[in-house]
Amino acid sequence: MKKWIVRSVVATAVLAGFGDVSEQAEAQGEAKNVIFMIPDGYSSGYASVYRAFKEDGLPAWDEHQVGHMMTHSANNRVTDSAAAGTAMASGVKTNNGVIGLNPEGERVQTVLEAAKDSGRSTG
Repeated sequence: MKKWIVRSVVATAVLAGFGDVSEQAEAQGEAKNVIFMIPDGYSSGYASVYRAFKEDGLPAWDEHQVGHMMTHSANNRVTDSAAAGTAMASGVKTNNGVIGLNPEGERVQTVLEAAKDSGRSTG
């Protein structure tokens, strides 16, 4: 059975091409595959409230969630979905209303593109 783990910031670093991760993961018994999810509107507040009112055990993400990230955009303390998604998928903060470009308007590579370029499957 394959080991799967949900990561966000770490997924960007892993899939961005820092060495042959799959061989290292196999040797160290770590996760070989990464599921990178960008939930829109999700926050620690949402997670806390859901956890408090869930009747049968803890939420599934409690077992796999690894960390949080700052989601402000490059030009505003309050981000929108476009800027937040770009930052999470590429590691580069951008302006509100912008997808896939840095604040100067230059295209940025996403974690999916980096994974594909390194021969990994994406979907």
